[in-house]
Amino acid sequence: MIEKNKSVIFDTHSYFNELITAGVPHAQADAHTKSLKDIFQKNLATKSDVHDVRSDLSRDMKELELRMKIFDGSLAILIITTLTLIQKLL
Repeated sequence: MIEKNKSVIFDTHSYFNELITAGVPHAQADAHTKSLKDIFQKNLATKSDVHDVRSDLSRDMKELELRMKIFDGSLAILIITTLTLIQKLL
């Protein structure tokens, strides 16, 4: 049986047979194969997961860019106002 999950193909049948051929007892080979399959299923990101993270990161970067532009504009206004006040005082 070939398990395709989370964008990784893990051939449990071949893996199990390799363990048996290497002399691993049937029950132990079965348990090891199931455990490794579970690890793959629980810990690997799917293409969809990566896409979602990229989308979130792109959105966050655009938001940060907008905030920086607003800050730059505010800072420019503050500098101009300060220079104008200093000029009037002199």
